[in-house]
Amino acid sequence: LLALTTKLKQEINNRIKVEKNLRASEARYRKMAVYDWLTGVYNRRHFMELAQGELARSIRSRLHMSVAMLDVDHFKLFNDTYGHLNGDACLQHVARVINSSVRRMDIVARFGGEEFVVLLPETDLETAKVAAERVRAALESSPVKLEQNKSPSVTASLGVAEISLDEGKDLEGMVMDVISRAD
Repeated sequence: LLALTTKLKQEINNRIKVEKNLRASEARYRKMAVYDWLTGVYNRRHFMELAQGELARSIRSRLHMSVAMLDVDHFKLFNDTYGHLNGDACLQHVARVINSSVRRMDIVARFGGEEFVVLLPETDLETAKVAAERVRAALESSPVKLEQNKSPSVTASLGVAEISLDEGKDLEGMVMDVISRAD
């Protein structure tokens, strides 16, 4: 009986360990499904889900909502000059600057390549322009810190658009339309 109890305790401990590893693995995969692996901001797919939810809330509450698109200027030249690993560092830097320049309620995502998108809930077009200019100026005044004490400056082009409530489109279509106009 003592041997069976010991064996049972070992089996329980093994199962607890496996369950713990499974939960950690699940958490890692959930994170991978939501965040851009390089920059740590939301990925495009998750951004679209969040944007549609925010749009539905904006419609219900009759609130403004805007989008800002950011494209890092001359990014190919940056990669050619400093190398692709430093290009990755540049994108990480851009993501940090954007995050530190917007409100906590704003949603930042990497849209693709060197493009980022910011959803600005409860924001009209004029206020979105001010927010975009704040991001642009912060980026321009914040050089990327690279190895060997290199600190090149990075600039970006931004566009903004306010959501237009088109009764003929679904939420996804409305979000894609505002992104297209901001781009």
